[in-house]
Amino acid sequence: MNLASSNEKRPHKLKDDLRSVAQKAILASAEKVFAEQGLRATVETVAKRAGVAVGTLYNYFADREALLVALLEDRSSEIARRLDHALDVAGKKPFAVQLTAYFNAVLEHFDEHRAFLSIVMQCENEQALREKKSTTKRTLRTLSTHAERLVAFGVKSGALDHDDADLHATIVLGLIRGVVHRHLQNQKSGPLAPLAPRLTRFFLAGAGK
Repeated sequence: MNLASSNEKRPHKLKDDLRSVAQKAILASAEKVFAEQGLRATVETVAKRAGVAVGTLYNYFADREALLVALLEDRSSEIARRLDHALDVAGKKPFAVQLTAYFNAVLEHFDEHRAFLSIVMQCENEQALREKKSTTKRTLRTLSTHAERLVAFGVKSGALDHDDADLHATIVLGLIRGVVHRHLQNQKSGPLAPLAPRLTRFFLAGAGK
């Protein structure tokens, strides 16, 4: 065993760990600042919220645009990992259980990153921010891809009607958009995740008595 080599690696690992912590702190602060002040908020404001020098922020992100894109990409990757895990855990269970797991994973993510919702909506409405719009579309594609895979299982297992298979994923996403939109309109609304079983019931049974 080469103890010298092992000791040499420790400072590098510590440095990488500190860098990761700093990046996460900056991204968390950027999420809040962009949500509160809009996409044109300054990096100075983000740095102050994160408790770091502006120069330190620039060591990690070239400019405000790079910071915002990094934030969107980070949150998009996070929700993909969350969905993969939720559906893997529920993989051998009935469709209704899997659908509830899907809804719960998405809504839990939005509960933890409520400011992210506001940023996504701002990016969708900001015509000039093409790169950021493409990143938010990736988030929507993530939700759509997992929904399509899930409802395909629902059709195959007989839980869903084959004749309307082309509409199932669209309706699942529509339910999420609906509750998220309501949340953004009413900032005093409670957490979204508890709505997951109700969304599953509504999807499978409709609004009738």
